Amino acid sequence: IYVVAVGMVAFAASTALAAITLTGDVGPSPAASDPWSVGGQLSVGDTLVGTMAIDSGSDVSNIDGYVGNNAGSQGTVTVSGSDSRWTNSGELRMGNSGTGTLNITAGGTVTVT
Repeated sequence: IYVVAVGMVAFAASTALAAITLTGDVGPSPAASDPWSVGGQLSVGDTLVGTMAIDSGSDVSNIDGYVGNNAGSQGTVTVSGSDSRWTNSGELRMGNSGTGTLNITAGGTVTVT
């Protein structure tokens, strides 16, 4: 007796979609669209814990950015991907009185003018 097993392997192509992901203490929230233009201040971890991830070609712009702004707060921003951008036309304060972390990976861009 011969047993023949024939199997098929399927491969699914996955294309990462542009995304702006906010969790916790982020203001303003939610992100309005992509690109997301905040007409003023953007705070990530203003008084509590907050995160913002900008990836896969997403674009966020604001005037002033604060990450880990007040005592006891924790803010983390990750900008990942060659076409992903975070632009601050004013100032960017990391860990102003709290703890601020900025991760720039895989060709992401952060600009402060």
